[in-house]
Amino acid sequence: MLGLTTLTPMAAQPEEAEPEKPVEKRAVANPEELAPPSPVSLSESLPSVTDPQRAQELLHLDLRTAMGLVLEDTPSLKKITSRIRQAEYRVQEAFTAAYPTLDFSAQYSRVQPPISLPGGPIISPADNYQFTLTLRQAIFDFGRMKWNVLASKLSKRVIQEEYRAELNRLVMLVAQRYIEALLAQEQVSIAQDDLEAQLANLRTSQLLFKQGVAARFDVLRNSAAASQAQQILIEAETAESIAKARLLSLLNEPLDRRLQLDALPIRPPNAEMHLSDSKLKALEARPDLRSIRWAVEQAKAQIEVAETGNNPRLDLTNTTVNRNATGFSPETQNTTAVVLSIPLYDGGLTHWQKEQAVESVHQLTHDLEQAERDAVLQIDEVFHQLSDRWRAIAVAEDNVTQAEEALRVAVLRYENGISTNVELLESQAARARARFELARARGNYLLSRWSWWQATAGEYPTEVPMPEEIRERLDAEGLPDGDDAFSGEETNQKLGPLLPDREAPVLPIRGLPTRESVDGDLSPADNPEPK
Repeated sequence: MLGLTTLTPMAAQPEEAEPEKPVEKRAVANPEELAPPSPVSLSESLPSVTDPQRAQELLHLDLRTAMGLVLEDTPSLKKITSRIRQAEYRVQEAFTAAYPTLDFSAQYSRVQPPISLPGGPIISPADNYQFTLTLRQAIFDFGRMKWNVLASKLSKRVIQEEYRAELNRLVMLVAQRYIEALLAQEQVSIAQDDLEAQLANLRTSQLLFKQGVAARFDVLRNSAAASQAQQILIEAETAESIAKARLLSLLNEPLDRRLQLDALPIRPPNAEMHLSDSKLKALEARPDLRSIRWAVEQAKAQIEVAETGNNPRLDLTNTTVNRNATGFSPETQNTTAVVLSIPLYDGGLTHWQKEQAVESVHQLTHDLEQAERDAVLQIDEVFHQLSDRWRAIAVAEDNVTQAEEALRVAVLRYENGISTNVELLESQAARARARFELARARGNYLLSRWSWWQATAGEYPTEVPMPEEIRERLDAEGLPDGDDAFSGEETNQKLGPLLPDREAPVLPIRGLPTRESVDGDLSPADNPEPK
């Protein structure tokens, strides 16, 4: 029986212990000293965004011009354009299977000892060289090149539809930000008018208080209402600056550049449109659905590509060899051969690749089915949203009319001493809210108009940059109108006046004095007027 013995080292005697050697600390190198970081260059478009001189210039835009400027110089479109070129290079790569190939190789070898017959000549000398030139030409590859080329072309078609989808997304994004900027601009104008009215009330109440006609409570309440109107104006101006900065960011302009936007006309919806026809046209024309359809076809082509893995090949080869003459081998030798290659067993590689391609087809088919359902639902929702928001505009207009009449009555009651200024302030606030809601209703309706255009993939509202191949195909296939949900009737309604370049006029309220008719001897605490 074997036993395990643990060996313990013996402690060194004091006189036998070696003196400790000082440990030298190794200096740790600074990575920045070994490889100093190179400065990362800024993008080429950044100087135009940060140019202070450019920010002072006034930029006058309408919606179509803004769309054209954005689509002309957008990184996302340039990226997809590069992907289209890359896909074209894959197509050319697939065609190279039919082209001949030419290879050259050089070899030097040394053999020790040299090989020779007993008492005879040397068969293989010590130093040997060999140059080989090989030409290969595919005669027939039994479908390999055909299906690879088809799969590459279908992949390129998928990217082309993605380009159109990106175009539609950018058009919708520009319209959305343009309308948001117009709406914010309209709200600033309304807030300015409301502030002017509140300041007029404040000045009147202060004048009446000095004359002993009004109570101090009226002055305090009007001062609070003016302060609240001033706060609303500040918030509206901030929202306007943010909305315009979002639009200027798309245009690659300085975010604080002065911007003047044209108003947008409002057209009523078309009551005679057949929704089912629009759904069918949209299902055929929408680029996101077309992209998935072509992806399904590309996946089917990949099944055929996988199946060709076990197909035979027929090639023609020509080999020319030049070497030093040895033994029975001549100095120059040329060999031409026809080679038939037949794969017998690859361990199941081709089978499982095919099964993966089949499952990819199933997945993309389900994606297409779900996308078509979502598209039909989106078109239906946007269509009903158009009708609802058009009716909302009519309701908002009625509310503005009623608020104007209520304000007129409140002014008359206040002038004749029938009511206090509380009723007048409430009427003015209701009028401002009604005007805000009317502007918001018009903006929402215009947003729905562009949502309808995106849902139905209609004709482009402006000239768009597009590869020639895509443009020719769209000219041949045609696109839906995109405006079939709207009638040709012109209305006087618009969203967004031009950017105001002067102070908003005082509201024409009868019986109230204007700013110029009141002596401004008020204390700073009682004067909420902004600087």
